Order: sequence, then C-alpha cells, then structure tokens
Amino acid sequence: MKPLVQRVPSAQRQQHWYGNSRARVRFERLAEARGSALWARINAFIEQHLADPATTPQTVADAHHVSLRCLQQMFADHDTSPAAWIRHRRLEHCRLDLTNPRLHAQAVQAIAARWGFTDPAHFSRLFRAAYGMPPRDYRNLVPEACANRQQPCAE
Repeated sequence: MKPLVQRVPSAQRQQHWYGNSRARVRFERLAEARGSALWARINAFIEQHLADPATTPQTVADAHHVSLRCLQQMFADHDTSPAAWIRHRRLEHCRLDLTNPRLHAQAVQAIAARWGFTDPAHFSRLFRAAYGMPPRDYRNLVPEACANRQQPCAE
C-alpha cells in the first residue's frame, strides 16, 4: 500500500529549493535580514541591561530564544564574543561616567557597580588593561582631553 503523502528525501528537497537561483537569492536575503534584525535586538538588549550584573551571554541567549552557541557564532562574525562585548560596553560606560564632572563626587567603586561590576579589584584590573591606567588616575586627567578620547585617556 502506498502512503498518501510521498516523502521526498531531504537532499532532493534542498536540491529543488536551491536549484532555483532566484529562490536561493531570496532565501539568503531573507536569512540575512533576519540575522541583522536579531543582531540589532541583541545589541539593544545588552545596552538596556548593562547595569544588571546578572546579564551574561546565557541570559542574552535565553532572552532571544537562541542557543548560547548560536549567540557566540553571531558575535564571532563580528570578531568578538558575547562576554567580551558586554565587558567592553560596561567599561565604556564607566569611562564616560568617570569623565563626567557631575559624577565626580561619586566613588569609582559606585560607578563600577552602577554598570554591573561587582568586584572593585576586578573592575580596576579590567579598566587598566583597556585604558592603560587605573580608573582613579583616569578620572583625574584633564576632563576635556578624556572626553574627546585624546591620548593618554584611551588606547
């Protein structure tokens, strides 16, 4: 007895779909557009949740219903990793706050905690590695030079 619906092997379905070059181009454009939209949503999510110390690559992946591996591959296409990008964005916000004259009365540790860094020593090491000096020294530099990203404020 023949089945009512004939199953077509996967390789044949792909050949049928990809055999048409116009369909392949449409499919690739659609996939690229979806990937770009997802990338934008992920970056917006990260920016909105930087202050939360619980923001990790896994929480970002979970929030966007993708696997951690998929998220890592997306960031690898941009020559970084999710953790490195989150850390970079947090450090950049801290750097900007340290040069903000209105926040000069706030302790460096408070600024770090505001952007999700829970360990002051770890923050100081990361900041020194990224900007070539400890956060306290960076804060005491001439504000105009730092705000304009002139040397020696950032590398």
